[in-house]
Amino acid sequence: MQSFIQAIKAFFNSLFGGGAGTKGSPNPKKKSNIDSPTTIDIKRYSRGERDILGKMYLNGDFCCYTLEDAGAGQHQLAGTYTLQLREKGGLHATYAYKYGDIHQGLLHLLGGPDGKFPIIRTGNQRGDTGGGIIVGTEVQNENNQTEDREVWNSDVAYRLFYGKIAQQLKAGQPVRVVIS
Repeated sequence: MQSFIQAIKAFFNSLFGGGAGTKGSPNPKKKSNIDSPTTIDIKRYSRGERDILGKMYLNGDFCCYTLEDAGAGQHQLAGTYTLQLREKGGLHATYAYKYGDIHQGLLHLLGGPDGKFPIIRTGNQRGDTGGGIIVGTEVQNENNQTEDREVWNSDVAYRLFYGKIAQQLKAGQPVRVVIS
């Protein structure tokens, strides 16, 4: 498990800098994507009776798995959304406590169904989605479309990309989410 986490960290360091040198130092071989527009692609690949699995890509590179509730009005429609930081609501306070070291606001997709505030969030099961999209590094029951599937290591997946995305949003850089 530790080597998996190290591999993921190395991947993100290659995207955003902070490579082989000192912690946080830029990688001279690759320009940091923090200065260019970011696209998060969520490609759904399996719809079960109660949930939808997807793969999240950050600027074309695989990042993590996603899970959505397949219930009516509980999942995002396919399309392109703008991401913004949402600094309101009870979940914002919960995440500020849980992720205090990095939390700057919830990752909110503008234009959610029925005026809701869908967010990219942590969790493991369909019931954890709250109408949003949960992330994880592993999928359980992936090939079983009649049973509830789960994503695991959600905190790890969230921490790997959240800081860079939040930093970009705080700097006024656009982040686009494409769901297909």
